[in-house]
Amino acid sequence: MCFMKRGISVKLFSLSLIILLSICFVSAGFLDNIFNPSGKASSDTQDVSVSVAGTHIPSIDEPSASIAAVTPSENNTVAVDFTVVVTDLDGVANIVDSTLLAQVSRGATMRTATCINPTDIDADSRSYDCSIDMNYYDEAGNWDLYVEVEDQETKVGSVNLLAYFTYNLLAAMEVPLSPSNLIWDTLTPGAINQNSTNDPTVVTNMGNYAGTITLTAYDLEGETTAGEFIPASDFSVGSTTGGATPAECDVGVTAVALGGDGNPVDTLINANPGPVGVANIYYCITSVPFVSSQVYSTSTRGPAYAWVVSYG
Repeated sequence: MCFMKRGISVKLFSLSLIILLSICFVSAGFLDNIFNPSGKASSDTQDVSVSVAGTHIPSIDEPSASIAAVTPSENNTVAVDFTVVVTDLDGVANIVDSTLLAQVSRGATMRTATCINPTDIDADSRSYDCSIDMNYYDEAGNWDLYVEVEDQETKVGSVNLLAYFTYNLLAAMEVPLSPSNLIWDTLTPGAINQNSTNDPTVVTNMGNYAGTITLTAYDLEGETTAGEFIPASDFSVGSTTGGATPAECDVGVTAVALGGDGNPVDTLINANPGPVGVANIYYCITSVPFVSSQVYSTSTRGPAYAWVVSYG
């Protein structure tokens, strides 16, 4: 009997152990349910990060010196190219490329550069290719440069270079002139203040020089009877037209008389620089001399005697 009891006891113990293990495997949260009857999660994970601000102000290493003089391009723009190098001891990743500003200025006039191709030189320095388009009419003289950039902490580094480059003077006008051939209606000897029928001559400034227009006039010789002339000094010019006495005929008031044969005369107008730098010249024969009936022109004596309009 005792053997049987011990066997029964062993069997009962084994069966109890199997049942207990089955319960643990079938319900892994059994103990959790005992200690957390609500069934809600009692733990979770989280990431940790720390931001450390840079302490250095970015610096503009280049450009650090002036560049060669620049000459305007007639009726066009000319590119002024230079390299900007920025150093930030907190690392190039701390430089904010979009904040880079490069400008040249003279007085109140300012031109802004386009800066591209940010290229890392080393762990702390980055270069940019910058270019500024200068207009043909921009003022001659010294132009200053200002460059600034920000880092991630909005610290600003900047440089200001006075007289960064010299913009040269360019005296230029549009050719050919229009019209290329001045004409008058048929004139009567003794008539006064007769206007050209196809003026004005349009002088367009293609550079940045604000100077006077000079007209060199030659006597008109007869095409049929050589040796007869209408003197150049019988003509006058002006920058306006109209009025009881046409403005281009009113010498000493709104007009100037041309010089003798081949003597240049400064007119009373400037063709100032600018996007629309235009001056007009109107012509008048103030007194028609008593000469024979024929055509008088500058072409009789050849191209060297054509009237010359100069700007400079």
